[in-house]
Amino acid sequence: MSEENQTNKIAELLGLEKMTPEQQEALLARFGSLILDSSLNRLLIKLDDAQVGELQDYMESLPETENILVALAEKYPNFEDIIKEETKALQDEVEKVLG
Repeated sequence: MSEENQTNKIAELLGLEKMTPEQQEALLARFGSLILDSSLNRLLIKLDDAQVGELQDYMESLPETENILVALAEKYPNFEDIIKEETKALQDEVEKVLG
């Protein structure tokens, strides 16, 4: 399933079309935060202490305007796969709860 189809499926399950734009934005921001947190946790598990320190320094050096997902995917090639897997896991959980 393409990313667009996944997004549309999640939106349909959550009834986003019935929400105000502000509610939609808040909910999607929360889901984005959940996906980022779970993806970072999975990345951290794979790193040793020195690499965790490097990651922390790297993240602190990023400008606030930097897209953190893009930056991490560039630095850690497997991060994009982790994000896709975590997005799919969230979709599956939403379907299980609301489906």
